[in-house]
Amino acid sequence: MAEERIDVRELLAALPAAAAVIAEDGLVLEVNPAFLRACARPGAAREALAGRRLADLEDSLDPSLCRLLEQASRAAGRLHLRGITVWRPGEERGVRFDVEAAPLGGGARAALVLIAPQGADSRAEVEARLLDRFCWLGATAAGIAHDVNNQLTATLSTASALREELGPDSPCERSLELIEDSAREAAALAHRLLRFAGRGEPEIVVEPLARVIERALLLIRHELPPAERFAVEIAEDLGSVRGDPIQLEQVVVALALLTAGALGERGRARLRARNAILAAGSAADGRALLPGACACLEIEVEGALAAAPAALPEVIRRIAAEHGGAAETRARAGGVTHVLFLPLAGAARAAPRREAPAAEALARPWRALLLIVDDDKTVRDVTAAMAERLGFRTLTAAGGLEALDVLARERESIDLVLLDLVMSDLDGISTLRRMREIRPDVKVVVSTGYSGGSAAPLLVEERIEGTLEKPYSLAALAAALRGALG
Repeated sequence: MAEERIDVRELLAALPAAAAVIAEDGLVLEVNPAFLRACARPGAAREALAGRRLADLEDSLDPSLCRLLEQASRAAGRLHLRGITVWRPGEERGVRFDVEAAPLGGGARAALVLIAPQGADSRAEVEARLLDRFCWLGATAAGIAHDVNNQLTATLSTASALREELGPDSPCERSLELIEDSAREAAALAHRLLRFAGRGEPEIVVEPLARVIERALLLIRHELPPAERFAVEIAEDLGSVRGDPIQLEQVVVALALLTAGALGERGRARLRARNAILAAGSAADGRALLPGACACLEIEVEGALAAAPAALPEVIRRIAAEHGGAAETRARAGGVTHVLFLPLAGAARAAPRREAPAAEALARPWRALLLIVDDDKTVRDVTAAMAERLGFRTLTAAGGLEALDVLARERESIDLVLLDLVMSDLDGISTLRRMREIRPDVKVVVSTGYSGGSAAPLLVEERIEGTLEKPYSLAALAAALRGALG
């Protein structure tokens, strides 16, 4: 038996990579010199590790590295982990590892673990990677929301036009009303996606925190571990908070992704959200908190491969502070807890306002010539049909460049342009400015998937006659065009 042990030691010593043999119960059977140099605390010798359990090695190995080795030793098959960052207590930089593990054959209930240090990470570098992930999510969300808005424009416009055509006594009235309501709800989701991507201005409202959490987790559900390893518990009486729901969703997304990235294959987390009462003198993230009722969101992390950094990324802490709360990470035995405090608000959110019927617009048809510019064919066709129902004559253009050609050709005939703000060949703002070069007095209404408030500066800066928020109904189209023509 002693001879076999010597052979193992010699084999490991010849490996250039840091290597260890770990029993599935966490007993360290052997380590090589490269492991001692790369992973152990300075001055640690082989005798301080071999023959001891990982749980008892905090004097020689970082606790986070012990958890990583324990998970690797218990893997049922080969294990490949890339870019696992281990944060050492009290240090501003963490060490990034790649890990390979494979069970030993011959009935041995142990695994050979190879660890390759890949450099060090500062908190700024970790935050930058998290920000890159946000940017990717944002760009994806913006693209999806733009396309969805175009399809919803066709749906809502057609349904509203049919309701006006058939009248309130039609047997289809209720069905068409349901279609319109569903389209508006889907449009609200698309607008949230656009604002999550950083488009549009902040909107301060009173929103149930449970709804914020549910929407955030739904957005990244494919990035999270299964429910048995990432449990979610939201109290039924969880209150509402005042603030920008999209920014709060970003905080929940960031906390969840930060947790999921550290769990590995065996770590577990539990997200709990509940109401709490803060006593006088309460503090978090180095800031005093206002005493009284608050909402508390906690993510408890157990058995993670890598410990979380001592402080959460600045973006999370900043948004929490701007909403009158605080966010921090608290160390505890066996893991960490990410905590978010937000003050509760009592007011209810206003119900959405229904649009007035388009009967007035239909009763007063125009014979003006309208140029419709949109790179989505469905939107162009449906909008043209609605405008013609309102009495307009129409021309269409599939993009900014074609619109410039049409305007140059029909220079004096066109009374009004309905211009999409986001197009693939030439964006709406560039198209508008070049239109002014062809005809300085051309009247323009900008169609956009963003909220009307975020497009409002265009009214002054670019001298446009109005904005029309997608998706729009027949009544909204009529009001925008009537307002532009006076």
